[in-house]
Amino acid sequence: MRYMMDHRTAVSSRVAKVRWLRAHRVLWEGFLPDDRQNWSDIVKLMKADGLIALSTYPLDVNLPSLIADAHSF
Repeated sequence: MRYMMDHRTAVSSRVAKVRWLRAHRVLWEGFLPDDRQNWSDIVKLMKADGLIALSTYPLDVNLPSLIADAHSF
């Protein structure tokens, strides 16, 4: 049996993304986590900081869920 290793680094973990969002609260503050707005600008910034692969489609990031977690801290 062959096991697949999780190749994500700490930088790309969910916790790291939530921490990044908390540090950049001004980008999403005032929006409810389930607000259906275009999150592509935030995703672009997260890509630039190495949190998300450059090839990732913005809607695949599930940013509302990450923001919901950031709200809870």
